[in-house]
Amino acid sequence: MWPAFWLLPNSQTCDACGPYGSWPYSGEIDILETINDMTYAYGTIHYGVVTSSGSATMNQGHFRPPSYSLALEWHTYAFEWSANQMWWYVDDVLYYTTHSFALSDEGWWASSQTGTPTGPNSPFDAPFYVILNLAVGGNWPGAPNATTVFPSRLLVDYVRVLGY
Repeated sequence: MWPAFWLLPNSQTCDACGPYGSWPYSGEIDILETINDMTYAYGTIHYGVVTSSGSATMNQGHFRPPSYSLALEWHTYAFEWSANQMWWYVDDVLYYTTHSFALSDEGWWASSQTGTPTGPNSPFDAPFYVILNLAVGGNWPGAPNATTVFPSRLLVDYVRVLGY
C-alpha cells in the first residue's frame, strides 16, 4: 500500500505539467508518503531532469513515530512553504527542512525543460494543487503479495489550506 498526500503543478496543458515543462521539471511536493508497514512518514520534493532509471532529483526527509506505525492512530501532517524554504511536520514535530538556491547551495533545480534558466526558487514558485490517494503497489512499495492487507483504506479527517 502507498498512501500519499501530495502536490503537483497547476496546469491546463497536461497532468503533472507546469510552467517549466512536464514531470519532474515543474516539480512535485510530497507532504506525506508512506508504504507497506507504514513505519516512516516521508516528505519529499522532486524536480529537475529524469535520469536513465526513470527517477528525478529529490530532497527527502523522514520521520518515525514513537509507536513505530503511522497506521495505529490519528496523526496531523503539516507542510509550510515560503518562496525559498519548505518545512515538514508530523504531530507538530518538525522533521525536515529544505532550501532553494536562494538560501543554500543544497537548494533545488533552477532550469526549465527547454534549458532556459529560471529563478532560484523554481520550479516551486508556481501554483500547485492537492492530491490525496491510496495506491496499491507501484515501483516504491512493490507489487501486492500475500502480506498485503485487503481491504485497505486511507482515512482523512480534514484538509486545511492556509494562504496562497
